[in-house]
Amino acid sequence: MTEEKRRWKEKTPAEIEILKAKAQKRREKNLRIITEHIDSVCIIPADKPASARYALVDMILNADKMVSLLKRQVGFNLSFDIARNLLENLNDFIDHLWANVIKTSPHLYSFNKRHWRELNDTIDIKLKLVEGRNFVNVIDPRSEEIGQIAIAVKILENHILYVRTTGSFDKMEETINIYRNTIEEFDSFLIGLAKTIKFDYRSSLKKHEFGEDGQKTDRTAWPLLSEETTEATNSVEQAEKEEKADPKKRRKMVLPGST
Repeated sequence: MTEEKRRWKEKTPAEIEILKAKAQKRREKNLRIITEHIDSVCIIPADKPASARYALVDMILNADKMVSLLKRQVGFNLSFDIARNLLENLNDFIDHLWANVIKTSPHLYSFNKRHWRELNDTIDIKLKLVEGRNFVNVIDPRSEEIGQIAIAVKILENHILYVRTTGSFDKMEETINIYRNTIEEFDSFLIGLAKTIKFDYRSSLKKHEFGEDGQKTDRTAWPLLSEETTEATNSVEQAEKEEKADPKKRRKMVLPGST
């Protein structure tokens, strides 16, 4: 049993009812956004450790607020030169993000990110995605930049789901690495942007992770592999190589119930 499921089973009936009420409220909010905003984007996070599951979605929501604030400040609290430079940096990140999307989905090689709406779901599909699901995230982009990012992330999330069921292990590794790099690059950009426009941004790589019930937990998000973990992995791989090379070193299989 995973830690997330264990924490869920430990909740009291009263706590579960509160969470169900919150989930219903969130579902109603998502339905309202979909019906009122044609450009809304539904993102289904691929099944990952809770520390990473909602990281990109959380960043998109923060980026949406920051870009809107930046454009309101231009000419008043923020010079045009600084704002122009920030938006150029954002567009550079978006170009790099879409380049990664094309790596995972080569059929989009000639696709222009400015036409992101063409890849969005119809309202009927969006409604079906949200109904009965608590883990669907609905983004209402207030700018072209955020729309382009949201659709790119949607494609990445869907591709992770796809390669896990039909792709090779190498393809899965490539996709996960692209996903992790995207999170780290996006977070780095948002930290710099937040400092410039004086926005209170809590890094998604440092904030508390979310559990399956959608509630924040007390553990630090995004656990990177430590040197000890890497060494342990290398040791296991080396042992497996030795076992294959020398049958005498192969470990004896212990069957359940045997002594």
